[in-house]
Amino acid sequence: EVFLPPAVSERMHASGVRIWQITRTSLPLVSLSFVWTTGAAADPLDRPGLANMTAHMLMEGAGKRDSGAFAQAVEALGAHIFVTAYTDYTTVSVTVLKDKLDAAMALVADAVIRPRFLAPDFARAKGILLDDLRSARKDPMAIADAASLALHYGPGPYGHPRIGTVPGVSKVTLAETKAFHAKAYRSLAPTLVACGDVSNADVDALLAKYLGDLVKRGPAIGPEVTVPVSSSPP
Repeated sequence: EVFLPPAVSERMHASGVRIWQITRTSLPLVSLSFVWTTGAAADPLDRPGLANMTAHMLMEGAGKRDSGAFAQAVEALGAHIFVTAYTDYTTVSVTVLKDKLDAAMALVADAVIRPRFLAPDFARAKGILLDDLRSARKDPMAIADAASLALHYGPGPYGHPRIGTVPGVSKVTLAETKAFHAKAYRSLAPTLVACGDVSNADVDALLAKYLGDLVKRGPAIGPEVTVPVSSSPP
């Protein structure tokens, strides 16, 4: 039997969000992923981990909810919301039952547009990340990965782990995460990948309701340093 993949529709929303969508109605489940073309490669050379730290802060309280209340609201919906900074892109994703999609989308909008960025939450999240990075120094696989990146890419944008380093994250300030959020999440329109039991009209209505003012145009994000150029690999 020949497998025919479902058709993918592509369109541009009035907000500037490009939408890729696959509608599947076999299960009452929806998955939405917002993708920004900015990631750890945009970290300043002396701040490896800034993009990852900023991504962490989106889940540390947003809108009217503090960190604990936000986590409880996500759990109450049976939803899964993840924010991940990869090397060249960052995703904010939610997977939830269709009848809880509207409420879940409200939480996603808060996380992306109205993160609280409170100092106590930043200190706690930064401390946890630094503990994880220090523990990774004892992991042979993590050591090999970091060494491989440095060997292949040198001191450029790709030469550090996307989660950052202990020296880099130690230097990251709350003000820097706020500035990175403004550039990476608010001045660039994301692409939305929508899958599951959701129609084009459903997606358009959700975007109009919750993310109509997502994009505040500004300068594009990019490495804020001059990357040294070498004629030969390091």
